[in-house]
Amino acid sequence: MGLDRALCAVESALRTEAPDLQECLARLGRRRGIATARRAVDLASPLTESIGESWSRALMMQWPEIASPRLQHRFLDDRGRIVARTDFDWDGRLVGEFDGLMKYRGGAQSVIDEKLREDALRALGCHVVRWTWDDLRHPERLRRLLAAGMAIAFR
Repeated sequence: MGLDRALCAVESALRTEAPDLQECLARLGRRRGIATARRAVDLASPLTESIGESWSRALMMQWPEIASPRLQHRFLDDRGRIVARTDFDWDGRLVGEFDGLMKYRGGAQSVIDEKLREDALRALGCHVVRWTWDDLRHPERLRRLLAAGMAIAFR
């Protein structure tokens, strides 16, 4: 498998009580695909919270024009209250959110809550971009979305 799938698998393992992955790799020796597995373990973050976030990260790593984002950053208002914890952000200016759509299962109130959260981020000066599974299946769309967001956030 490629690095994107390997990173998704490793980060999924990190979200469970997996054994020490470096130790597991050492026991595997010189098998086919071990170099990709080692690279995925080295690049993995325990901060991603879903396979969609992991896949997003794996794609971003392939694009030199997309800087490495900060993960799960908490944004505070002027009173020190948490406004949002975001999937990805770049210098507090661009926020990236992978929408797996599960968060909207609560119906209209879930949509309203998410809109208010995004409004609060905008009030802090953040530009917000969102993407879904379909964008991950068509990576060039995600690449264009992030590049356009960066152009707006960093002008």
